[in-house]
Amino acid sequence: MKNISIHSLIGLTVLCMSSCTDDYTDWATPQANEQEAAITLPDFSASKVDDINLSNPGSSIKLFTLSNATLPEGYTLGNVRVELSTEKGKAGELESNTDGMIDSLTIQKLVVETYGKRPIARPFIAQVYANAIKDGQALLVNAGSFDVNFTPAAPFIDTGYYLVGDMFTIKNDKDETSVNGWSADGMVGFSHSGTDVYEDSKFSIVFTTTADNQCWKIIPKTNTEGEFWGAGVLGTVTDGDTATEGTLTTNNPQAGMITQAGMYRMTLDMMEYTYTGRAGVRSLHL
Repeated sequence: MKNISIHSLIGLTVLCMSSCTDDYTDWATPQANEQEAAITLPDFSASKVDDINLSNPGSSIKLFTLSNATLPEGYTLGNVRVELSTEKGKAGELESNTDGMIDSLTIQKLVVETYGKRPIARPFIAQVYANAIKDGQALLVNAGSFDVNFTPAAPFIDTGYYLVGDMFTIKNDKDETSVNGWSADGMVGFSHSGTDVYEDSKFSIVFTTTADNQCWKIIPKTNTEGEFWGAGVLGTVTDGDTATEGTLTTNNPQAGMITQAGMYRMTLDMMEYTYTGRAGVRSLHL
């Protein structure tokens, strides 16, 4: 490792400090505080660990590793921060520790604010700064930059959903045929605003039941183009659940139940995988 003269560092610090002058300054004009000029140290740099998928990262994630360069005599490494930017400019600043660990929820918030909620890899430039401290005085050290991609945490949301169930079985007395409400022929689509489903995750439908105790499930659009009852079908956790709001699941989905005949409005929030319902428009939000 190269040794760094402490006198050189002190000289750099002095150059970075502003001196008092007799020049007139308009006190009514606010003075902007520019960021302290950062120095570089030989062999001291931050390197990316990996691109980050925020789906299940835990409470914090390791973004970078600092090299084991020797600091000038008497100096210790203090707090570290990361400035994230895109081609459009600075996106935000994150606090870190010397191990390169950063709060995952803070990163998630910054990525969503910069790019939106859709869970695809989003590019950033990460600039790392650290403080070298001696006797209560700190020198700002530029530890370098690297490119990194963050994929925000978000559930799968299809572009469309369909309601199936007992209430959509339609009998034709003339030729004794019927449309089965538990099939693709009997399903009815939810409406949506048409915007990105990760920005508007709510789908709604109005329907009428003509008998009591009628059951339902939800089919994503992907299944209508492949295996209708395959993975991805949505239902309640408990079979015959009569609640007018609750959680939707794709893990062994069960049928929800509407106990009284009538007109209902059902609403899904697929970002949360929940349903709510109101009767009669009276409305059922499911």
